[in-house]
Amino acid sequence: GTFIATAANRDSLNQIVARKLGFPPFKTSYQHVREFTVDEFATLLRDRGLAVADCRGVMLYPYWGIPGIDEVVRRVTDDDDELVEILRDMGSRIDPRHAYGFAMRADKPA
Repeated sequence: GTFIATAANRDSLNQIVARKLGFPPFKTSYQHVREFTVDEFATLLRDRGLAVADCRGVMLYPYWGIPGIDEVVRRVTDDDDELVEILRDMGSRIDPRHAYGFAMRADKPA
């Protein structure tokens, strides 16, 4: 069988920038019970006997949640169709360890 899941990334670029600016970690989405790093999620799946086959980035929001910046850019990063598409494309190209979210595929060994 194949397992596919998405998760909010606890080590996304916006989280890294916020930490480097001295802000505490924050939850980027309250729609998620927990946020994971790519490595944490891969370990979780491997510990349950699955083999990680692929992982890809989903979206890139480099300024989300950063105090003083988030409030200014959210109206365009959320609502401007052109910018949303650019951030989606960039998120699919960036290393998934730094994308806003990631999609991971794992297979159950035969």
